[in-house]
Amino acid sequence: MGLINYIGQVIWHTVLFLLIGVLPWIAVALVMQLLSNSIRKSLAKIFGIQGYIYLTAPGVMIHEIGHAVFCLIFRHKIVEMKLFSPEEDGTLGYVNHSYNPNSFYQRIGNFFIGTGPIWFGVAVLCLISWLLLPDEMQISDFFSLNFWGRWQSYIWLYLALTISSHITLSPPDLAGSVDGGIAIMATALLTFLLLGWCGDWENEIIEFLKNLFLSSLSIFSFIIILLFIFSVICKVLSRRK
Repeated sequence: MGLINYIGQVIWHTVLFLLIGVLPWIAVALVMQLLSNSIRKSLAKIFGIQGYIYLTAPGVMIHEIGHAVFCLIFRHKIVEMKLFSPEEDGTLGYVNHSYNPNSFYQRIGNFFIGTGPIWFGVAVLCLISWLLLPDEMQISDFFSLNFWGRWQSYIWLYLALTISSHITLSPPDLAGSVDGGIAIMATALLTFLLLGWCGDWENEIIEFLKNLFLSSLSIFSFIIILLFIFSVICKVLSRRK
């Protein structure tokens, strides 16, 4: 294989890796970010800023735990953490962490730490849905008497609303994830460049990432539809204030 063809294949596999293994997840995260922002603004209008802050405290805690979990996974040192500590500047909680900038693994972690509240928030939503909702629950069941006649539904509704209103990223979260995203792209490019001659493993990895996303799509579709319903209901209620 000629050098030019080899480099061309490396670039092509890197592009496929980004298109299939990274960008779909970013697109899902952006959609959830937009819907969560809408829910947050509507709830703040309904209950007032202070009322909203304390009403959704569990969501703030889940948000910060999402950062902390990925700090541990990617070996970042947690310097200081407050799960719920409203400040005058609008800060509700924070996780301050440090890492070795020379470690690609820890730099990649910046992406997942920055976006952690989305993935961890979705995981918690799935968990409470599994624990509190009836088996084989469908979106249409939210409008049935069977749903509203169960006390578990009201606990689920409160937790789901508070968590979903904080499945969103602040400017510092986004800024921190950019460095990790660059590290992911650089790592993929270097890996494909150095090991591109070792069989057909690149296509296998890309196929694995595609199947992983497709297998997770039903869960994310459920969460996105759920967030959309919350967003519409909250917006309607906020307009009556």
